Amino acid sequence: MLFRSIAMQGPFSKELNIAMMKQLNIKYLVSKKGGNTGGEQEKIDATKEVGAISLFLSKPIIEYPIFFENIDILLKYLLKR
Repeated sequence: MLFRSIAMQGPFSKELNIAMMKQLNIKYLVSKKGGNTGGEQEKIDATKEVGAISLFLSKPIIEYPIFFENIDILLKYLLKR
């Protein structure tokens, strides 16, 4: 079995995804979860149309002991110490 990796910076349209999948006879699409801005829906729609399977990887959830929403909150915390 041949495995190929395509490294391109998107997002791409559904039509371009379909064209690449057909040209390279892609059966599985593995991608990181990118949400709406990452072209995730276009990839899903394209794989459905060509009969391929899409697999999306997400980042693990990390519980940080201290987390700051912005620099101002961080500075206040540091100045109190």
